Amino acid sequence: MESQKTDQDLVASYIAQELTGDALTNFENRLETEPELKQQVAVAILVRLAFTPNPIAKARKIVDTLGDDLFADSEAAPTVTGTSSATYTLNELRAFFLPEPNLETAAVNRGSEQEAQNPMEQLVILPENEVNIIGSSLLFVFEHILPHPVLLEILNNREDVIVDAGIAAGASSYNCEVEHLTPGRYYWRLRLQATDRKLNREFGTATGSFLKNGQLLPPV
Repeated sequence: MESQKTDQDLVASYIAQELTGDALTNFENRLETEPELKQQVAVAILVRLAFTPNPIAKARKIVDTLGDDLFADSEAAPTVTGTSSATYTLNELRAFFLPEPNLETAAVNRGSEQEAQNPMEQLVILPENEVNIIGSSLLFVFEHILPHPVLLEILNNREDVIVDAGIAAGASSYNCEVEHLTPGRYYWRLRLQATDRKLNREFGTATGSFLKNGQLLPPV
């Protein structure tokens, strides 16, 4: 019986297109209201995208399948998360969302052909660049489990590091808490933290961009 299946079983059946009728309808309804289940499906879809040559293309396929609210909490409202009492002028908001040239260049490189990417850039599947986060976390999904610990940094558009976190070896995905961030344009940076410094250099750095509450961005 479908009701006795675990979520893992249901995800596997959904990815294999084995769910039909009410079972399919019920599962898709759950995807609309359960972000964690949607993230499980996103990770499972990666298996079917293993031979896609470009990580950004893989990410785009996932978002096309699951919708751009993959990264949004189901209870998140289109307001400034965690800063409901804060108000900003139009000029302040425009300044918050200005691109930082150096980090933008690094983020664009991640979207290049795989042959031009370093090993760390090839490893990161999600998030795609410019994703808008209206929820509390930014989801990272990796091509395969991390062979070594990784340092994650979140930077604002003034190149200030405002979040740093360690991701343990063996992880295949990671949720970074960003609820406390004010609206604006941000960047993430991943680098290896192996004991071998030469390996760290060879692996390189991956950089990407995202928006926090991008719906507040004033029109040009």
